[in-house]
Amino acid sequence: VLDTRKPIHFVLKSNKSINLYLRRHELQKLLIRYAKKFGVKVYKESVQRDHWHFCIKITNRHLYQAFIRAITGTIARRLGKGLWTQ
Repeated sequence: VLDTRKPIHFVLKSNKSINLYLRRHELQKLLIRYAKKFGVKVYKESVQRDHWHFCIKITNRHLYQAFIRAITGTIARRLGKGLWTQ
C-alpha cells in the first residue's frame, strides 16, 4: 500500500557487474532532478556497489509511478539495458 503521509523506503537492485557507487554523483543528480519534477521529497539516499537505497515521500500514486519509471528508465539507458532486478 502506498501511503502519502509516511515515507517509503525504496531499494533498486542491480543485476549487472556495474559498480553503482562509482556513478553515485550522476545518480544523485538524477534523483534530485526527477524528485523536483514529480513532487517527491527525498529524505535520505545511499548508493552502494550493487544497489541503491532511498527514503522518499510521495504526493500521489500517479506521480510516484511516473517518478519510478523516469528514474529507472533514464539510468538503464545510461548504464545498460536490463540493469535492475528489483
